[in-house]
Amino acid sequence: RMVVRRYEEALEKYGQNQQAIRARLQLGESYRQLANQEQQNLILNEKTTSETKTHYQNEHRKWLNKASETYQELEQVADSPIGLTQLSEEERKLIPLLAAECKFNLGNYESALIIYTRQFKKTKGSKESLHALGGMIRCHSVLGQQELVQNRLVELRSQLSNMDEGTKKEWEPWLAVASKPIQKP
Repeated sequence: RMVVRRYEEALEKYGQNQQAIRARLQLGESYRQLANQEQQNLILNEKTTSETKTHYQNEHRKWLNKASETYQELEQVADSPIGLTQLSEEERKLIPLLAAECKFNLGNYESALIIYTRQFKKTKGSKESLHALGGMIRCHSVLGQQELVQNRLVELRSQLSNMDEGTKKEWEPWLAVASKPIQKP
């Protein structure tokens, strides 16, 4: 929380500084870390009151919203001249995926799907495209779009066939789980 406060203060005072983009990226990651902490508090603290659970849930959503907004701001400047000098190519590809992940975790599945789809088109054929496709599959699944889930799984397998062995091994367990039919209660 102290890191967040310091970054927010620095960006308020020096938001036009060239290093502001790097600071904003660190701030987004800090927000996301805080959201994860609140989620862990909710899960791990079994003997909590409903009031405490509500507090953890509200804090989780608050930090996720802040992270999402920060990543979306970064996405808008990532390919600008200053973004190209301040952010690595890997960071520029990762930012939209982080924004989409935040949207997904907030339950904004359609918004997440739009970002994942845009990122897939932008990175097709790269390792990042696999993450975008994985996100698309998760969104389609939650939205009950099983035919699209199957189509994207075929597409993911096709993309994966062109990747190195390490990447294939990394994705095999995920694909095995994602390919299982959904069990209805």
